[in-house]
Amino acid sequence: MLGDYQYNPADIEIIASKFYPETIKKGAVFCERGKRINKVGILSKGLLLAYYENYQDEIEVSRYFDTVVNGIVVDFDAFVNQKPCSETIKAIEDSEMLCITRQNLYQLYKEVPAMNIIGRRLAEEGYVLAVRRIQALQTLDTEERFRRLYLANPTLFNRISKKDMATFLKMNRNLITQYLKKV
Repeated sequence: MLGDYQYNPADIEIIASKFYPETIKKGAVFCERGKRINKVGILSKGLLLAYYENYQDEIEVSRYFDTVVNGIVVDFDAFVNQKPCSETIKAIEDSEMLCITRQNLYQLYKEVPAMNIIGRRLAEEGYVLAVRRIQALQTLDTEERFRRLYLANPTLFNRISKKDMATFLKMNRNLITQYLKKV
């Protein structure tokens, strides 16, 4: 995305100075439900899941973060509105990312105007992903939800447990096994 814009060397230096690398080991938490988050990560390697506990205290996977589809790691509502996270984001593989604090991001928006456009585009992409997910859950049957996700990111099914995949797709995990046999 940065390649779509013209930057002078000073802009690139400013942008680079605001980010820091972070490694998150498998099983470690990026942000925790009920706690505040003050950073956004841009995933370069690995896989994380966002989840919450439903009214029956069961874990429900709400989304995943990988380098193919959704590489911006954040509980966006908590980050923007400076309130406690509504979900936990946890690494299910060793993961690497570049992170930026909220303060540095907003400072970057002031110092490098093109970053406002990039920030807006990333927010738009996140919104579109969320709307597509809601529409899929409301309008598609389980097999079609599975098929679409499999076509978009087939390796995901080797990286996420069937249980987590089933809660993400809102289906019984036995159906995941059935559908995987068909592909």
